[in-house]
Formats: sequence, C-alpha cells, structure tokens
Amino acid sequence: MGSLTMAVRLTRCRHVLGIVATGFLFVANESATAQAEPDPAAETVEDTGWKADFDERERQFAAATAMEMYTRTKTVRQLLREYRKAEETFYDAFNDVNSDNDFDMDCKTAPVLGSRKRERRCKAEFLWDYEKELGEEMYRLHTTGSAGNTTTSTAMLQRKQEALRAEMTAAIADYPAVAAALAELTRAKRHYEFKIAED
Repeated sequence: MGSLTMAVRLTRCRHVLGIVATGFLFVANESATAQAEPDPAAETVEDTGWKADFDERERQFAAATAMEMYTRTKTVRQLLREYRKAEETFYDAFNDVNSDNDFDMDCKTAPVLGSRKRERRCKAEFLWDYEKELGEEMYRLHTTGSAGNTTTSTAMLQRKQEALRAEMTAAIADYPAVAAALAELTRAKRHYEFKIAED
C-alpha cells in the first residue's frame, strides 16, 4: 500500500471519527442542556400549588375584611337580633321537613331549671317536655318530700337525641332551604361572635 493511499485512508478515518466525536459532543451537550433546563410541566404544577395557597389566603383575608366592614356598621344588639332571627329561620325550615313533632325545635325565654334566672334557649320539644317533667318532680320533692318517678328514662332521652341529630343532618343534606338557612345562621353567628370579641 502506498504512502499516498495510507494518507488518504487515515484522513478519511480521522474525518469519520471527527463526525462521530462531534455527534457525540452534540448529543452530550443536548443531554446536559435537557438536564439543566427545568421541566415546564413540573414548573406548572409547582406554580399551581403556590397559586392555590395564595388564592386561599387571599379569599380568607377578603372574607375577614368583609366581616370587619359589615360588623363595624352594626351594634352588638343589632347583630344579636340578626343571629336570633337566623336561628329561628333555620329551626322553622327544619321543623317543616322533620318526621316527628317531638323533634320540632322551639326557642323560648324561660327560667333555668332550679333557678329563677330566665334565659333564651332553643331545644327540641321532647327536651322541653323532659325539663317540665323534672321541674314538676323537683316541686313535688320540695313540697311533699317525695319526688315520685319520671316517665322519661336517661336511655330513652339519649336515643331521642341521637335520632334528632341524624334527622337534622339528613334534612340539611336533602333540603336546600334547610341548608341555606344553616349557612345564613352560621354567617350571622360569626358576625355576632366577631363583634363580641372585638369589643
């Protein structure tokens, strides 16, 4: 083989190796660039999480600001009236749909059992009946020394309270009017409590 042929082959070999080497470097650089550049999809997920957190904080701040603005224009007495009205509206909505008159909620201003102090309280009819029964028993005990027997047992009372809770939960889930009245009651209660805490 002549030196000229050998030189030509060596040149071709170098040329091929140069292309391969260049190609390798290009691929290597491309991989390095791909590793260095952040994944747009990952960035989007991260940004979404941050934005959701920011939006939630902004919503809470707006709600707190709106509550402060609203309560600033009202007195404690006005907010208490709104709270009580919302309470009665909710109970009226529940009373319209519940399955047992014993579960009807009633708000009264009445003496606390064993005291002359009168307070406004909201309770189911069966609880008002039970309180009346206990009051009569206490009166008999005071006047005759004999309390007699109450007709309502503690176990029966507990069963009725559990049934009342289940009935109210179902009414809120099944009747939009009851759910809306509860939302308004919750709002009025928060406004009243916020004003009390502020004062």
